[in-house]
Amino acid sequence: MDSVESTALPRLAQEPPADGWPKLPVTREWGRLVRKTRRAAHWSQDVLARAVGITQGMLSQIENGPTVESTAVWPLCLALDIDPPHQFYRGELERRWVEAERLRVCC
Repeated sequence: MDSVESTALPRLAQEPPADGWPKLPVTREWGRLVRKTRRAAHWSQDVLARAVGITQGMLSQIENGPTVESTAVWPLCLALDIDPPHQFYRGELERRWVEAERLRVCC
C-alpha cells in the first residue's frame, strides 16, 4: 500500500444511481491510469478505496491487474476525473448507460 496520504479526500461528483453502478471490465492500461492519477493527487490506495466504497485490495487489483470486472469503475472515474476504459462497451446495460450519458467513453 502506498504511504502517501492527503488532507483533501476524493469526493464523488454524483451519488450512485438507485439501481447501483454497473459492473464494467478493467484493462491493465486503465488500471495504470488509475494508479498514475491517484498518485498525482497524493492519495493512498486506502483513502481512494474508502472514498469509492471498495477495499484497498480491490483497488490494488484494479491498478495492477489482472483484468477484472468491477462496480468501482464509474466511481473511480468520478473521483479521479478520468474516462472509463474504452473496452467496456460490451453489453446492453453498458450501451444504455452511455446513451443516458451516465458514462463517458474515451478512446
